[in-house]
Amino acid sequence: MMLSQRNVLTNIMSAFRGRNCLAAVFAAGLLLSGCETGEELEPGTIGYVGGFFGGVAGDEPNAVLLARDVLTAGGTAADAAVAMSFAMTATAPGNVSLGGGGVCMVHDSTAGITEMLDFTAVSATGKTGPVAVGVPAFTRGMVALHARYGSLDWRLLLAQPERIARIGHRLSRATATDLKRVYSALSRDPEFRKIFTSPEGRSYEESQALRQIDLATLLGRIRVQGGGVIYSGNTARQIVAAVGEVGGNLTLQDLQDYRPQWRNTLTVELGDDAAHFPMPDVGGGALLAQAFAQLAYDDRYAEAGADERPHMILEALKRAYIERGRYLDQDWQDDTSAQGILLSEEKIEGLIASYDPSKATALSRLGPVPSKTEPPAGTGILVVDPSGMAVACEFGLNNLFGIGRIAPGTGSFIAAAPDARNRNSLNLGAFMVSNRANFKFRYAAAGGGGITKDAAVLSIAAETLLGNTPLEEAVRQARLSAGPNLTNSYVENENGANLKASLMKRGHKVEGAGRFGRVNVMYCPSGLPQSDPGRIACAIEEDTRGHGLGIMSK
Repeated sequence: MMLSQRNVLTNIMSAFRGRNCLAAVFAAGLLLSGCETGEELEPGTIGYVGGFFGGVAGDEPNAVLLARDVLTAGGTAADAAVAMSFAMTATAPGNVSLGGGGVCMVHDSTAGITEMLDFTAVSATGKTGPVAVGVPAFTRGMVALHARYGSLDWRLLLAQPERIARIGHRLSRATATDLKRVYSALSRDPEFRKIFTSPEGRSYEESQALRQIDLATLLGRIRVQGGGVIYSGNTARQIVAAVGEVGGNLTLQDLQDYRPQWRNTLTVELGDDAAHFPMPDVGGGALLAQAFAQLAYDDRYAEAGADERPHMILEALKRAYIERGRYLDQDWQDDTSAQGILLSEEKIEGLIASYDPSKATALSRLGPVPSKTEPPAGTGILVVDPSGMAVACEFGLNNLFGIGRIAPGTGSFIAAAPDARNRNSLNLGAFMVSNRANFKFRYAAAGGGGITKDAAVLSIAAETLLGNTPLEEAVRQARLSAGPNLTNSYVENENGANLKASLMKRGHKVEGAGRFGRVNVMYCPSGLPQSDPGRIACAIEEDTRGHGLGIMSK
């Protein structure tokens, strides 16, 4: 139910008279657990939804808690994802920024559709700036998501993200870790120093209060005037000028012309289910789709022994990476053609024809290794509501912290322009599974970490959906990854000795590594929605290799 402007204002005014406290608290952005009023709660009020409200997971805990509150206020999964994502422009700025972009997979159980929203940061076209930047795509992407699937008032959803930036928030361990990694390099930027240098003269530590006034001002304009405010008019001209100050080549026409796109998905049949992946020209979805299709083909993974499965995953990934080198620069405007060419039975049979369960296939038999690899960055969120609507998004700036510069006066990092090396959107590959007969949501995964994330997403999905391994166990298993040049593979040192030995026995060159790949996963074996609240059996796992949070109401 959409809250009208009058209802929103009435809620706010009545709170100042001591009534309808929670509605006003939410509208004002003050996330309190509740207050005693004795009045029936209205939509848009935290706590409006009783019982099962859904689930949410992400790499940044402050934003996860906000999304939970939106769900309990009666918002859809899309509402919660929008609020959460805008909050992350303040709480996780290395990967989520008004200057960045992303990909969302959306499943609507009521309409029976799953589709993808492409709002990746494409190259700016200006010729004057020496620094190649991406066009800010994030805000229009969130506007498109809310317009199609949201129900709560836009201003309600933006109120708390604005407050988080303006009043400040306690820095999470996840973001403090990211800032420490880049502080010495990025602190040469005066805008970065102004915002991210602590009163002690160094990078902010976990739990220190961080304020971002410039970002709050811009979020306030977006809240009041709508997302279009940064794409035309005075604010757009200010943004172009700000990007120009750091040498960027963004133009006003770039902003005015940018449009997110709703697209079909690449699908892999999985019994009565369908696994949905982004289209090949958007991110890493086609790579995951081809690798997953190889594992699912003729029940190969399900019937393989535990010792063979990691070998099968690496072999599927190698073939998918090399295949991506062949199709990456093609123009896939026709989604139907992409599905028929990349995931046809003939294509998958051809990819696995040379597979040997006892030994690694030589790269010389598979083809040239692609030179373009995904950046080791990005972050993912998952949200599902009681109706079975699910949203899985991955965000990025084509590089961790984009070009490493903040557009003066905006508080936002600028995305890097996609290039031929490892600044690109290939790390964006969220995916989702739904039932083809009853349209129920079943599974979703989204994360970050580039090439290591690809293998983690594939391994967890294969173990859970094909191998019937409990989700918690699948997430905590030692991980493997194909290296960037595909000659060496990597295995986590922690609990990875047996895995490493198994792969080496089959001829893989394996090196040990620390913990890698961040994946948030949600799995509902019997699907959502469920008519009987007592039958809801869903699991949600935030990755212990990061510092995120997952919440699933029971």
